[in-house]
Amino acid sequence: MIADLSPTSLPASTPPSSWRDRISELLEPGETLVAWLETDLDDRLDFADGLLALTSRRLIGIAPAPASRPPQSLPLARDMSLVHQDHAGVGRLTLVDASRRLATWRYTLSRAAQAVALADAFESLLAGRDAGPVRAAGAAAAAPVA
Repeated sequence: MIADLSPTSLPASTPPSSWRDRISELLEPGETLVAWLETDLDDRLDFADGLLALTSRRLIGIAPAPASRPPQSLPLARDMSLVHQDHAGVGRLTLVDASRRLATWRYTLSRAAQAVALADAFESLLAGRDAGPVRAAGAAAAAPVA
């Protein structure tokens, strides 16, 4: 089922149009997009666009093109943390639980503010706090869509 990307299922700023259809296909009924980050590095630190989406239920990682692997879908759990780190111009978000690393996403430092915003939204969501009108992590990179 393709989810409706109506204002009730999206944050104030939506992902770039190049990602909207893909996110729409991945959202489950009743699931809302909370924040997103357009990554710009792959696992080998080559420039490549990918997407990390935080929803009301999970983190969805879409690998940078031309990767042929399916999107990562990581259901949220209270023992998870999303750790932000940067070194030598490369930022990294690492999802961990109580016992292991679950996933890692990389980006250039030009995306660091958006990555921190996504990590903050993740923390608020797991803490059960109302993040209010969560500013989409990618808001600085793209204008809001009406």
